[in-house]
Amino acid sequence: PEHERRVRDIHRRNISFRRQFLQCATPELRIVCQELQNDENAVLEDQSFSIPVDQIECRVFGNFQFSEAVEKTRKASWEALLIKNSAAFDGALLRMADHRIEDGRLVVAANSTSFSAYVATRDPRFGDVYLHAARADPLGMTAVVLTADDSVIVTKRSLAADQNPGGLYLIGGYAEPGKGFDTVDLFQEVAREIAEEIAVSDLTRSA
Repeated sequence: PEHERRVRDIHRRNISFRRQFLQCATPELRIVCQELQNDENAVLEDQSFSIPVDQIECRVFGNFQFSEAVEKTRKASWEALLIKNSAAFDGALLRMADHRIEDGRLVVAANSTSFSAYVATRDPRFGDVYLHAARADPLGMTAVVLTADDSVIVTKRSLAADQNPGGLYLIGGYAEPGKGFDTVDLFQEVAREIAEEIAVSDLTRSA
């Protein structure tokens, strides 16, 4: 596809630039650049894996907290959003704090956060304003739902949606922390989103 071709071209240009840069770099700088390249390759490799749903564990550890300055921003941004959309709901969400592979299982460490915290920190410029503050980073989920006739269900966002109104999307949403539990079943969270968006609940859980 055209998109994939463009990505490959950009990657090749980056490699060419790196080679030209390293030819004129000092020995010390070459070492630093090589270490950065090794780190980049490791990150890309770590992100490429597939794990059965029953081998994924999500553990919840407390609440995600803002500093006083960021908390003021959260309140102000939420009030501004309510002016545009009075039906907006500040629901509880899960924030992925860390993840690791443990005995063949994907273990996700998460905190409880909120939709208003996500709204306050989703702006790309947030990190420029608050240099040492972490984003809410809610744990997003996307489901590819196949029908009996091998079709993929795609939904269209409401024209009143806060982000990308009228856009076409696969079914998905954000994981929510359970009340009184320290673990969350992410498959059930995806199943909840599917039930909410297309009223389908007879899903098969495959390990």
